[in-house]
Amino acid sequence: MSGNASSLAHPESFSPDGAHLRLAQSAPIIFPQGTQMPRHTTMPPRIQKTPHGDVSLTSKWAHEQYYLCASGSLEALKWMFSKLEQAERHTACFRHSFKPAPTPITVERDLRRVCAKWQDHWDGRLADHIDGAEQTPVEQSSDPRTLGELYDHHQAHFVGQVSLQTKYKYPLHMRDWLKELGRDALLADLTAETILAARAKIQRQRKVSDSTMNGRVRTLKKMLNLARRKKWVQHACWEDVPDLREIHPPVQYWTPDHAAKAFAAAAADTEPATATMMLVLGLFLGLRKNEAVNVRWCDLDLDRVNPRTGETSPICRLQQRPGFTTKTYENRIIPVSNEALPLLRAHRPADAKPEDYVLEAQRDAPKRGGTKRVYRYDPVKVWIRVRNAAMAAGAPYIEFKEMRHSFACACLQAGHSAEEVARWLGHSTTQMVHEHYAHLLNYEERPRFNFLGQPPAKGPA
Repeated sequence: MSGNASSLAHPESFSPDGAHLRLAQSAPIIFPQGTQMPRHTTMPPRIQKTPHGDVSLTSKWAHEQYYLCASGSLEALKWMFSKLEQAERHTACFRHSFKPAPTPITVERDLRRVCAKWQDHWDGRLADHIDGAEQTPVEQSSDPRTLGELYDHHQAHFVGQVSLQTKYKYPLHMRDWLKELGRDALLADLTAETILAARAKIQRQRKVSDSTMNGRVRTLKKMLNLARRKKWVQHACWEDVPDLREIHPPVQYWTPDHAAKAFAAAAADTEPATATMMLVLGLFLGLRKNEAVNVRWCDLDLDRVNPRTGETSPICRLQQRPGFTTKTYENRIIPVSNEALPLLRAHRPADAKPEDYVLEAQRDAPKRGGTKRVYRYDPVKVWIRVRNAAMAAGAPYIEFKEMRHSFACACLQAGHSAEEVARWLGHSTTQMVHEHYAHLLNYEERPRFNFLGQPPAKGPA
């Protein structure tokens, strides 16, 4: 049972805050001489839920102060007031009047506030009762008690609120945790030590990097945070599980010379239009794969004119829509470079509709095994062909996502600020830019510092 109401001899000695109510009383209202304070209140009746039915809470004025009146069944009143022995019979129910606080309450605003505190206390007791704290041992709570039940609850009620990629990722991550910790592991028995031991075993068996393992730990923490928000667990032991320290390897990217070789390979590919547009969206706009495959022609304003200068200023408006969200759930605008503009215009079909995708799949079929696509369209085969041809011409090996790094590096080397690049990449701060591309920032253009503290040389006397 929550609170300390069970140990109270009188309800008026209870405070939901754990001590007597000492409210900062509002200034009393002064009535003209010869008049009396009104003997009624405008506080509307409130309904309090109990295991024995609803109870109506009203108020009345008596003995120069406000009282609260609870009306309902006798069982409900005895549940609310554990020391109650008798109640006043009132028509078809029982009624009990009590002082809501040790000090008299004479201002209705204070009365409403104290009544709300009482209801918070009763709601907490009711929640405990529903969860099984006040049930007989025969009855079982329907709330998840084990890790397996928690995962099943999440999949049944919350899986529709995540992206397709996350929906595909959660079962893969939780499969290892359910195996090592056990589906029957009680949530209340989980400790930081057991999670750390399971993490070490999973990483050893799966041979995954620290970065990948941190992602799997975050998935587990999301599940357990759900249990904490629902108050199915009392202690968040998983907060004592720190991330593994990640050592970021040097960023791999293509220089403009490498990019030229990749575009030459795309032009000679069996799907030249798709291959070229894939490189434009990755190298010249810095889009993630899921963003690139969801760009429509209406998102590309290629004929935009700068209202101040009158010059052509094309942009890409990356905006969310039903079925597609960016990683950060934010829209952003990216300028279209002079190199990208003629390629986009040349490859835009004459009959292209605004809602058509820039990257279109040759055929729409699920992945092998009939599983649902993680992306609307995954140009993996086109990418592998183009990358291999570029490597044969002298370009280094990079992953699809590292075209985004190439875009950031080219922008920084062209003199754009870290703030601009972070905004175009979709980052809220410049932390990632400084973390991954610090070697490209123009620190040498800043004033030199005298680290040794030597005074400047004096001129001739």
